[in-house]
Amino acid sequence: MQYNKQSNLIPLFENFCRQNQVDGKTISANIGDKSLKLVVAATPESMISGYSNKPCPKEGEGMIFIYPKEEPLFFWMKGVNYQLDILFFDSMMNLVDHFTMDACGNIKDEELPRYESSKPARFAVEVPGGWCKSNGIDRNCRLKF
Repeated sequence: MQYNKQSNLIPLFENFCRQNQVDGKTISANIGDKSLKLVVAATPESMISGYSNKPCPKEGEGMIFIYPKEEPLFFWMKGVNYQLDILFFDSMMNLVDHFTMDACGNIKDEELPRYESSKPARFAVEVPGGWCKSNGIDRNCRLKF
């Protein structure tokens, strides 16, 4: 069988297309029994920018970061002037961790606190700060689309 370098590029191209087709779209999701409208961040560019220099999400809104596979995830709050809650979910959409991230505004990169999943995760959801506490989020909550 002859090796075809281009045939190996097709899955990468298809994955790139899927990322770009969903990036920036709003989807409906539930965490536990709470409904949310989540903006999808699926490309490296949108994942890096997140809520940086953007207004705080309204109640019932947030952003979901979708990774191609489970891995340890970490986030920071560069250019964000309000608190956000972050929830990490594994591939089975089970809650791994959740944290309230403090506003950091224009703190130097090396001084930014990092919020890391304690186990590999595939999805991260950011919602307004205090959302987890006010909605009774616990370890048994699941993410549903």
